Amino acid sequence: MIFVAIGWTGVDHRVQAISIAAVVAVATANAGNTSQDLKTGFLVGSTPRRQQIAILVGAIGSALVVGWTLTLLNRSYTYPVPETHPAFSAQALALGTGGRAPVEILPETMSGFHVAASDSMDRATYQVVRVYVVTEGVAAGKYLMDPSSHELRYVLDPGIGGRIHEYRGKNVPRLDSPKATIMALITDGILTHKLPWALVLLGVFITIAIELMGVQALPVAVGVYLPISTSSAMFVGGVVRWLIERRAHARQQSIAELESGPGVLFSSGLIAGGAICGIVLAAVAGVLGSADALSERVPVFHALGALPQSNLLAFVLFAALGATLYRVALRKE
Repeated sequence: MIFVAIGWTGVDHRVQAISIAAVVAVATANAGNTSQDLKTGFLVGSTPRRQQIAILVGAIGSALVVGWTLTLLNRSYTYPVPETHPAFSAQALALGTGGRAPVEILPETMSGFHVAASDSMDRATYQVVRVYVVTEGVAAGKYLMDPSSHELRYVLDPGIGGRIHEYRGKNVPRLDSPKATIMALITDGILTHKLPWALVLLGVFITIAIELMGVQALPVAVGVYLPISTSSAMFVGGVVRWLIERRAHARQQSIAELESGPGVLFSSGLIAGGAICGIVLAAVAGVLGSADALSERVPVFHALGALPQSNLLAFVLFAALGATLYRVALRKE
C-alpha cells in the first residue's frame, strides 16, 4: 500500500515489493525458528550461545546454497511449449516511452531444444523475448520469437510455477509453488489496482467465522490453496499421527514422548530425503535434458513395462510407508 501511495507501481517496483516481502518473511521465519530451537536446545542440554552460532552457520549456508538450488530446479524443468500469438508485435511494444517497456527483446537466442519435454526436436534459432506484464492477451513470461516473421512461436514455461502441465496428452513435469504464486498475485493486484478485494474480504470473514467455531483457520486456508496432490498426502500424514496418538494414549504414553521419539526423527528423514531426491532428479534433468531420461536409459524400467507408472503400485508403496511410520513411531527408544 505504501508503494501505491507514492506511485511506485511499475514493473521494477513490483520486484522491489516482492524482495521486501521475502526479507520480512525470512526474518519472521528465523524468529519463529529461534524460539523453537531454544526449546529444543533446553531439552537436549545446549546453551543459547552455541545455538545462535549454529543458527548463523545454517542461515549463511542456506543463503549461499538455496539460490543455486532453485535456479537448477527451474532450469531443469523449463520447457519450450508451442504457443503462437500472430497479432502480437514484440518489436513495436519493446519501444516503450518512459520507464521499462512492457516487452523486451533480449540479446540471447535459443536453438536445438526438445519441445515440451518430448522427443521432438526443434533446431531452428529463435530470439528470446521477455513480457513483463500481461500485454495484448499475452501472459507475462519468456517467449521464443521467430526472427524472420517476428511472431511468437514458443513460451518458455518455467519449471517452478509453470502454467502448462500437459501437451498433446503427455504430462509436462512442473514444480508447483502455491505460496510464491499467491505472493505474486497479491503484489500485482495491489500495484495494478486489480486485486479482487471482494474475494479477499470474503475470505477474511470466513476465517473469522471458522475461528469462532473453535477451528484453526490456518490449516483450512492451507488446504484450500494447496493442490489436492499435496494436501491429500498431508491429510494421510495427519491420519497416521491421529492413530499413533490414540495407540499411545491406550498404552499410557505421553504426547511429549512421541514428540521426541523415533517417529519424529523418521519423518524428518523422509522430508530431508524427499528434498535431496528432488535436487538429484533436477541435476539429472539438467545433464540429460529431461527428468525421464534416466529411466529411459535404465533397462529395468523397460523390463517392468507399465508397472513403474501404475497408480496402484504407487498407492501400495505409499500405504507401506505410512504403516512403517506408524510402527516406528510406536517403537520405544
